[in-house]
Amino acid sequence: MMVMAENYNRRKPDAVAHQPPFVAVDGSTPATRDAPTVATEIDLLLTPNEAKLIEKFRRNIRLCKSDSERYDKCMQKRDELLEQNDKLVLLLAAFEQVMLVECVRYEERKKHIRQPTRQPRMTQEDGAAKWDRFVGIASIGSDAIPKLLPPLKVVSLRWGKDFVQHYQLASKGQHYCNKFSAAAKLQTRENGIRKLNQLLLRRFQIPGRRDIKAGVNPIEPVDLQNLANWTDESPFVKEGDPDKIPLPFADFTGEDLPAGFIFDQFGLMVRSPADSDRGSGPALPGSDVTAVIVIQAFLLWYESGPCSILGMGLSTFLHRCPSRVRRQGGRVP
Repeated sequence: MMVMAENYNRRKPDAVAHQPPFVAVDGSTPATRDAPTVATEIDLLLTPNEAKLIEKFRRNIRLCKSDSERYDKCMQKRDELLEQNDKLVLLLAAFEQVMLVECVRYEERKKHIRQPTRQPRMTQEDGAAKWDRFVGIASIGSDAIPKLLPPLKVVSLRWGKDFVQHYQLASKGQHYCNKFSAAAKLQTRENGIRKLNQLLLRRFQIPGRRDIKAGVNPIEPVDLQNLANWTDESPFVKEGDPDKIPLPFADFTGEDLPAGFIFDQFGLMVRSPADSDRGSGPALPGSDVTAVIVIQAFLLWYESGPCSILGMGLSTFLHRCPSRVRRQGGRVP
């Protein structure tokens, strides 16, 4: 590792090796920096606010008069993103502590998870170590992009780019996006929203089914599966409905909504902001960060090893803490 760092420091800034982003469906990369089609595709992975941040950074880079100045901008952005990543990693670890204390099944499941073999440094890194970690995180997202873009492009063409961005489909992962693509191919957005509202309302009404979660996107994979099966305008019986109630192909008004629900800008029923704490946890800091980055952060920590807090390995801390809490009757000492 020391040799790698020394070799890195001997390179000139302008010659730092980097991986080109995976931006096209076929895995190709743009021949020039001016690639509006590529930028449009990448936007499908982001929220509108995130897309604006990316474009602002691109403009700032292009205003630089030298490559050294551009490199400085890249380093500044690298440090900013790594700091956000580190906060998220620690937040994930804190949530995991609760899981270990409160959920026996998770504790048992963790015993069978492959243990990490090395420990990344999150503090006091030199420039070379920061670039190593940054490239490692980015490469995970780069691997995910060509898998996410094909289904997202289908949904974008059928239901609109604004729809893809608003509901943050990329944050749901490849399996979810594939299901959404399959369903969107079969109907217009207007008909799809109409059917989704009926499916969501029925799911809410059936006792013991997954609750309608708070946030901008209440659509679950089971809803998408039913949507794909509902191929015409005939009444439809939701899969697994114990009462086999036919759902009409029809709109319903705000008066028909359960308490705590509203229609969003696309006409989809969602929980109202006042009811947003029901069935969900608090919003994560930097919730505009897409799940591509979330997954990158978690996998980097998970694959690389425990972080270090106050000299104690995080995994050691989490391993010891639940037993201490149990011995104290659930009270944190």
